[in-house]
Amino acid sequence: MGKKLDLSKLTDEEAQHVLEVVQRDFDLRRKEEERLEALKGKIKKESSKRELLSDTAHLNETHCARCLQP
Repeated sequence: MGKKLDLSKLTDEEAQHVLEVVQRDFDLRRKEEERLEALKGKIKKESSKRELLSDTAHLNETHCARCLQP
């Protein structure tokens, strides 16, 4: 990114509105990144669990490795 906004031709009210919109955008992007990181963690945990359970032959024959249902 790194672009600078030239707000010099805007009124104070317009410049303030632009800054508020940009701040909301930053906040939304940060929240989305946090949400994606949490999802990545859940996927990794689920994958590890599935890998561990798939190594258990007895359990593998009688239960679903993903949900552990018979």
